[in-house]
Amino acid sequence: MGEEQLNILLDLCRLELQRTWSDDDDNARILMHIKNGVAFIKDRCGVSNEDFNEGGKANALFLAYVRRGISGDLSTFEKDYLSDIVGLQTEYEVSNYAEE
Repeated sequence: MGEEQLNILLDLCRLELQRTWSDDDDNARILMHIKNGVAFIKDRCGVSNEDFNEGGKANALFLAYVRRGISGDLSTFEKDYLSDIVGLQTEYEVSNYAEE
């Protein structure tokens, strides 16, 4: 994931988290959760980097991951969002199967 896309996601997450101030430490913390969230969702669901920029299931799940990460409550994320993760996996598996 490139620097430009990370900055787009940072702005998106700051908007979602209602962060009206800009602080280097806060931005670094959000970026850490962005990178972890992207890796987690790509690993579980097989989505592409572009899927995080637009509205949709991947974007909603990603924002939920970052919100949970910032609040310090990632321990139950996978369990709490299992139906969303499975739904996204299924959507991408069907899409990939249809392309073949």
